[in-house]
Amino acid sequence: MHLLKRFDGQSTQAGRQSRRFRRPRTLRIIAIAAISFSALWLPVDAAMAQQPSLRQERASALKMIAERGYCVVVWPRAAVDAFVGLADGVGQPSMGDAIVMMSWLGVRRQDWLYWPAAVFDRELVTFAQEKTDKALVLPWSLIPPLAGRVAAAKARRTSQGVSATTFFHDSHGLPWSSASAFRKAFNALREELMKQHPYFPTRYYVGIDPVDPLRLPTSHLTMRTMRHTCVTLNHDAGVPRELISSITGHEPANIDAVLAHYTARTADQATAALNMRIAHEAKSS
Repeated sequence: MHLLKRFDGQSTQAGRQSRRFRRPRTLRIIAIAAISFSALWLPVDAAMAQQPSLRQERASALKMIAERGYCVVVWPRAAVDAFVGLADGVGQPSMGDAIVMMSWLGVRRQDWLYWPAAVFDRELVTFAQEKTDKALVLPWSLIPPLAGRVAAAKARRTSQGVSATTFFHDSHGLPWSSASAFRKAFNALREELMKQHPYFPTRYYVGIDPVDPLRLPTSHLTMRTMRHTCVTLNHDAGVPRELISSITGHEPANIDAVLAHYTARTADQATAALNMRIAHEAKSS
């Protein structure tokens, strides 16, 4: 079967539409850095004033942002579950479907936002990435949480009469009118989530919160960082680097640079390393 860059005419047009909302990379980096700096330069509280180490941690985070142009953010599993639960609870389960899919597959939003309604009728999702034009084939049906969400979404189409020609849709059952409309809906849900969970504990160094460097402010959760999350969780699971690239679509030759760009150093990675040494020491004794 010939692989098309887009599934159908509608999604091709939508893809062009989404490109109008895409900013140049330099501007995106400046915007992200500005947001991160604003979070870091909050008024210094009494605890921070009394603990020079906290000031040093904040300075380290600033240095990381200055060097990278952004702060690596990995969604904790609890944050994924909480966001999905909130989306389901307020009548936006399709948004929850997108979060689950991205946490496992890390597909860029411009690639999946206008996937046709029948995209998950086959066991394999095949598409060409808009950014690189490289083809990907993803066996999504192997993932129990995603398979469950897809089955439920298909059932809703029948029971609720969802007419969207795209699989992912807004709260009215219609295709997203634009990437901007999706972003607005996502941000509104995040604002509600912040009221319930201002922070989420993590297993990696964040360095944004002056009180706890392992605490991630909910305000920093974005769809963009879902890709970072996918890469990091695969890395934590011990997935070989070249296999990670088969999910994300990066060139195998560039995977080391990709991991340096996307991956957070987590306690799970350190745990795996220490367990290997403990096992080795046990054999040697």
